[in-house]
Amino acid sequence: MIDRSRCMAKKDGTPLFGGERCQAPATHASVLGRLCAKHAEELKALIRSADTFANVILGRARTEEEISRLVVELNS
Repeated sequence: MIDRSRCMAKKDGTPLFGGERCQAPATHASVLGRLCAKHAEELKALIRSADTFANVILGRARTEEEISRLVVELNS
């Protein structure tokens, strides 16, 4: 059973569809669900990349302010 209050990122090495979830304690909320610190940093790095599809469509890389609205640290 998947606990949606924990990290919902794909576990490393799982197939694209289905597969296991990380399920580490969540530290951030994002557009992809709750994430642990490791997966939140990976998502932020992807969003910063000018080669990310959404940034190509936008015509520029996202600003740190925009990224902070997309990936929010949870209150402890």
